Order: sequence, then structure tokens, then C-alpha cells
Amino acid sequence: MENWRNNSVEGTFVFKATVFAARAHAGQFRKCTRIPYLCHPLDVARTLVRLGCDDPVVTAGILHDVLEDTTVTRSELAGEFGEGITGIVEQVTFHDQDDGWRGKKQRTITRLMTVDEQALAVAAADKFCNLSDIAADVAIAGDMVWERFNGGKDGARWYYRELVRLFGKRSTGLRCEPLVGQLQHLVEQLFGEV
Repeated sequence: MENWRNNSVEGTFVFKATVFAARAHAGQFRKCTRIPYLCHPLDVARTLVRLGCDDPVVTAGILHDVLEDTTVTRSELAGEFGEGITGIVEQVTFHDQDDGWRGKKQRTITRLMTVDEQALAVAAADKFCNLSDIAADVAIAGDMVWERFNGGKDGARWYYRELVRLFGKRSTGLRCEPLVGQLQHLVEQLFGEV
């Protein structure tokens, strides 16, 4: 049995993951801001806790970007957190390829069609938190915020509308289903009807 089972009663892995992610993301900031990157995975974790997800999913939420955006390797992650949590993180890890911004986003959408329920919850929380941050920035700075993003506002509109459709189809009856309605509300607030 994986070691998270013994620790999850006390939330030990959640706190261990927070320290691990803080070290892995040290010196990183959210795109074009002074906000420490660690704030994002902690927002994802908070969202997952509110959805009632169990400790392995919350832990994966904290760690969801370490394989994609840091020097942490799969074997290091598995050594610290076991195969179950590492498997969830791997499902939501998307490495850049030479097919440009739109190609990467299309690959993300295609891959999210097949991830398991736990990874789908992490992905939905991640996308919800990303768009929540964007909406907060737009409220303060206006449409100039879209200049930070490779796809601009039009690309973001396409991507988040596609994500709402995907999550809407896949989340029925799942723990993350209520989050999809909140994500759709944000998409409509920023871009108009889905």
C-alpha cells in the first residue's frame, strides 16, 4: 500500500507537498506579476479541499506543476509521494513541443478527454484558478492583461470555451461538477456566452 494512506488521516502529505512545492517553485512568479508562483498551487489545493477531494488529490493539486515547470523529476516525485499521487500529477503535466501555443492548448484539451476522475478534478481546479486570477487582473488593469498571453484574448476565449465544453461533458456526477459551473460563469463574464 502506498505511504500516503497512513499519512492522509493527519494531512501529513498535504503539508509535505506544500514544502516540496515551495522549494521546487522557489524564485518563480506568476506571469508578469510579483506574485510568488506557490500561491497558484495552493489556490488549486484550496479549491480541491472545498470540493471535498481527499488528501491524495489535494496533494497532487499542490504538486501539479512541479514536473512541468521545475527541475523535479518523475522519480524524485514518486520517491517522495508514491506512484498514485505522481500518476495524477503526470496526467495533468503538459510539456512544450514545437507546435506553438495553439497546438499545445489543443493537445491539452485532447489529453484531458482521457484523464481519470482525480486528474480531471485537479485540471478543473487549475483552469478555474488560472481564469480567476486573469479575471481579477482584468478588473484592475483592463484588456492590456491579454498582452501577457501568447494567444491573446481571442486565443484565451477559444481555449477556455473549449475547456468548459470538455469539463461539462466529463464532469457529470463527479466531485468537480460544481466547479464547471463556476468556470463557465467566469468564461461568460470575460468573453461572453459559451
